[in-house]
Amino acid sequence: MSDDALTFDATVNKVQTLADQGLRVTLDLPEQAIEAAAVLMALKRQGSALKVTVEIAEDD
Repeated sequence: MSDDALTFDATVNKVQTLADQGLRVTLDLPEQAIEAAAVLMALKRQGSALKVTVEIAEDD
């Protein structure tokens, strides 16, 4: 993974099929992920495309 990777914990809240058959995935982040959320918001404003990799978190 590159040095500019964004890593945070999340749970899938919702998966929706859109009218154009695209998919929308909504994630819930913990309160500690404010910095990650800020980065995601900035990327959205910039219109940046993302490449997403998902890892299953180990139970603590």
